[in-house]
Amino acid sequence: MLGSNLKWNTQVDDKTKKACKRLYALRVLKKAGLQERELVLVYKSMIRPILEYAVEAWSDFPQYVSDKLERVQKRALWIIYPGSDYGEALNISKLESLKDRRVDLCKKYINKLKDPSHTLHHLTKTYYTNTHGYN
Repeated sequence: MLGSNLKWNTQVDDKTKKACKRLYALRVLKKAGLQERELVLVYKSMIRPILEYAVEAWSDFPQYVSDKLERVQKRALWIIYPGSDYGEALNISKLESLKDRRVDLCKKYINKLKDPSHTLHHLTKTYYTNTHGYN
């Protein structure tokens, strides 16, 4: 949701709150004895999708907003790998930072739009040519 000030803060706040509530499930499953790789799978299937939902549409935001999303993943990995720093936990879990994933997801989406059979392909065509002939 785009705020009245034309910023995505409300969207990010809503997503982080919802994702943080699900971190509780991760803690409970950790106490129940699930292995680390299973906990990573739970994170990837229950929490990360909340943080990335429709990210192609709203991912253009400042660093401090990006950091807010990243903190949720940091907390999840801290639950799974207590005592590990974030970089080490990313390597162990074979996960990427959310920022890197957003970039990749946006690139993939743009590449899909280039396909002429895509419903929104017509939006990617250049309709204006300047006086020098550049598109």
